Amino acid sequence: PWFLRFFGMRKGGAIIPHVHNNMVSSHLVMAGSFHARTFDRVQDLPAENAVLLKPALDKSLGAGGMITMSDDRTNGHWLIAEADRSFTFDVGLVNLSKTRTYAMKANDYNMIFVDPTAAPDAKGLIRAKTMTFDECRAKFAP
Repeated sequence: PWFLRFFGMRKGGAIIPHVHNNMVSSHLVMAGSFHARTFDRVQDLPAENAVLLKPALDKSLGAGGMITMSDDRTNGHWLIAEADRSFTFDVGLVNLSKTRTYAMKANDYNMIFVDPTAAPDAKGLIRAKTMTFDECRAKFAP
């Protein structure tokens, strides 16, 4: 129920925006830099095929910078490489809760791809439409 991953990308490459079901994970920047955005997952909106997100972090992370996420905090995230030869080392634990349920079903990797680029509402919340992996990759990591 755990994984280790190493991602390497050129400038403009991305860990595309997504939220998780029953996962705790972290991204440690090993080299290069990333524009990191994280979001609190406020509510699933299955009738709208969307997830309501509250922006939490929006900053550049260099080597040694790290973001973490869980079901309770900064569940959504999106990283864009700002330099060639940008690398992250990731650690994750999956299927943690046997009782927590979600209104939106995740894929086999506990992920739901979203588009967090909609304008925030008056409360600062974003209605992030869900996307397939291919749609999300095409839009955010062409």
